[in-house]
Amino acid sequence: MIPEEEIEVFFYDSKEALFCDVMDDFQKSTRQMYDETLSSPPTKMEICQVLKKLYLEYTENNIITKRHSPDYQALLNKLPKEWRAKHSKNSEDGLAATLFAPNIKMKVSKDRAHGIIDTLLLTVVNKELIKDHYEIFCTLLDCVIDEIYE
Repeated sequence: MIPEEEIEVFFYDSKEALFCDVMDDFQKSTRQMYDETLSSPPTKMEICQVLKKLYLEYTENNIITKRHSPDYQALLNKLPKEWRAKHSKNSEDGLAATLFAPNIKMKVSKDRAHGIIDTLLLTVVNKELIKDHYEIFCTLLDCVIDEIYE
């Protein structure tokens, strides 16, 4: 048991402030994972590895899997415009910019590759309906990675 004097307690003015802090931490840890996993330019195997790690992060973080729900959208609409703009910019600068950078040789267009990867990652939304969802995601990713990247 942790001694009471070592427990750090955080209070937030609102659930929106808490949400922003949680999302900022998620973005920061995800960016760190990209940086630790990917070289420049990344190899196909590194890309697979980072996408598999990202999928596992999504399975742990229900906030991400619920992003299209009306409640999630309502919460986003209550957030400060400055934070939404910064969060959106950080998202754009994240995985997509890394995986589809000009120095990466691709066999398909950036838009097609983005669509394929997004579709695969969206299987996490139905993880309760798919038996062995992570293994299936990995199998599908392994099958298409050579179709996307040289």
